[in-house]
Amino acid sequence: MLPKIEIQNTPSHNAPPPMIEVAGAHREMGRQIGEARREQIQHSIANAHILIDQSYDQGELN
Repeated sequence: MLPKIEIQNTPSHNAPPPMIEVAGAHREMGRQIGEARREQIQHSIANAHILIDQSYDQGELN
């Protein structure tokens, strides 16, 4: 079992994310969502990199 890793400056959200109105083909809607949530997506990617870097040596495949 991997230890719990705390990431600094990571807010905990208790409320659902705000609604986003999009329209168009699936690709266009995906782009609109990505553009509307750019900051949150970049933050999530940065956190994923931190978690991977911090747990890489502790990971174990079974």
